[in-house]
Amino acid sequence: QLQVSIQGPTKRYIERQARYVMKVENVGNASATNLDLVAQLPKGFRFNGTGQKGQYDASRHAVLWSLEELPAGIAAEVELDIIPVDMGAQPLLFQVAADLNAQAKTESTVN
Repeated sequence: QLQVSIQGPTKRYIERQARYVMKVENVGNASATNLDLVAQLPKGFRFNGTGQKGQYDASRHAVLWSLEELPAGIAAEVELDIIPVDMGAQPLLFQVAADLNAQAKTESTVN
């Protein structure tokens, strides 16, 4: 069983970088394997950088990470830097999928 969360500002000014920390936690009693983590960026944000070997996919306007295994009771975090370029409420979506159909997702709105 996986749980996900997004930590970061909910209000940003245009052209001011925002850093988000996305967390996935294995709250089950067995290891999760072959995890695919995806941060779907809002249209009003520009990708600025990431850590933990994340890859930006311009065609999907998303950042992708992979984890081979996440043991039970352990959490992993990935970082994302983005810059707002449009005004208004922008939804930032984070989702994780793993073997055995384990899935979790969350959304944070940034104004």
